[in-house]
Amino acid sequence: MLKCVSMALGAIAFLGLLAVVLVGWATWAERRETTIMSQALGEERRLTVYNTDEGNVEQVIIVLDGEKTRHGLSAAVQARTLSWLAGSRSPIGIAVDGMGTRDTDLRNAISNPATWRPRIAGRAADFDRFLAYELLPLARKLAGTPAEIYLFGHSLGGLYSLDFAIRKADETNLAGYAAFSPTFSHDLSIMERLAKLCDTKARGLITIGLESDREEKLFKHASTRFPNAEACAGHAPRMERHPGAIHQIVMLPGQTRAILLLVN
Repeated sequence: MLKCVSMALGAIAFLGLLAVVLVGWATWAERRETTIMSQALGEERRLTVYNTDEGNVEQVIIVLDGEKTRHGLSAAVQARTLSWLAGSRSPIGIAVDGMGTRDTDLRNAISNPATWRPRIAGRAADFDRFLAYELLPLARKLAGTPAEIYLFGHSLGGLYSLDFAIRKADETNLAGYAAFSPTFSHDLSIMERLAKLCDTKARGLITIGLESDREEKLFKHASTRFPNAEACAGHAPRMERHPGAIHQIVMLPGQTRAILLLVN
């Protein structure tokens, strides 16, 4: 009996893995590489658009990977898989290629980094304008309908996503945000402003993985600054731990949770 059950569970797991691989291949094959000439940044930026069945799409997920676009692909595959299981249309995924400019894009000269981080005169204010006035309108145009826009970010991209949500979520009509292992050491001041997430209408999720000792201390401090749900005027964000996932791969379980909790 136990052997039959084990074989059945193994077969289900294999079929599930096969389905994810097939969805992943289809998502990769149907991606569309494009560029956007940014007036805010004064340069052209590469974008990868996934699930390109544009028009009458209800959700768009913008992914800030900082470098490359692999996190955008994984988010698109997970969103497509979950939508397929739920019988709904897949959200459009837009991955922003950092083009090696992550530190200057996502940090400001006024940021307050930890002592082990260099102080960088970044241009996050310009990236704010790029996101708010160029990329978000493009996302809504691709959706072809009044769509919900979500901002996902990993590591420094996650920290920027939190900062953007604090400052501009309601102004830009952002539906939700997710930060996967945000590196607070790049700007300690953001920890002290986490309570302001309570003032936004956007839904939020922060997932923390297995971090270095120095980052872990900062996450513990950040948790003491996290907004109390009962005191929130808007949506109280959630903070979850995924101690089995190291910093580099925490976005995998984190994105699944974000799509389930925020998007679907």
